[in-house]
Amino acid sequence: MSRLRALARDESGFSVTELLMAMSIGSIVLWALMQFFVTGIKSSNELSDRVEAAQRGRLAMDRVTTLMDSMLCLNAATPPVVAGSTGTSVTFYADLAGASATPVKYQLTYDAATKQLNEAQYVGQGALPGAITYPGSPTRTRVLATNVVPARDGAGAQQPVFRYYAFQADGTVNEAAPLAVPLTAGDASTVVRVAAQFRANPERTKAEDPRSSLIAGQSIVASADANTPAAGPNCYDDAS
Repeated sequence: MSRLRALARDESGFSVTELLMAMSIGSIVLWALMQFFVTGIKSSNELSDRVEAAQRGRLAMDRVTTLMDSMLCLNAATPPVVAGSTGTSVTFYADLAGASATPVKYQLTYDAATKQLNEAQYVGQGALPGAITYPGSPTRTRVLATNVVPARDGAGAQQPVFRYYAFQADGTVNEAAPLAVPLTAGDASTVVRVAAQFRANPERTKAEDPRSSLIAGQSIVASADANTPAAGPNCYDDAS
């Protein structure tokens, strides 16, 4: 009985030092668990950002290449790509229907201020093989992509959104030397390939960072014939 009374009177408990050590160990464990969850959430967000940016960029590039794949000449003297096209804007004639006598004039433009890729359509009056008159202002406009920026090279310099290529003497496309922009009338008549590229930034962050997805595509212009490289696009076939 006396032993039980002695135990009942023992109120020693933990010392302040022991309590501080226990709290410190608990804080370290909680901090580690918190970092684990934060890292997991961050990684999940980054993955979602990459997927979202890539999907949005690919949808826009699909539209760009679909339009450019439908390029045609109005006649032997009017090539598909319009003179004056630049690294941020390309104007061309195209027929998505495949059998229209009145091709639409399209203009794809990158706006650096809004970081948007835009499409403008000019619906003309008249029909081939006769003359077609196009309005000065777009008939319809649409935004193809938001939060996109030009691609960068290894040194970090911005690259053109649109590039234009012509044949070399041997009938191969001169990949190493894009045509100078704005395109002159003479260079526009020799364009046989148009390449497009840009980076799609995540909509959540709207920032250019490693999560930005590089999107690229290219199209052969009209019916370019490597057997006659000096002729450029075969406009006679496309206008028939």
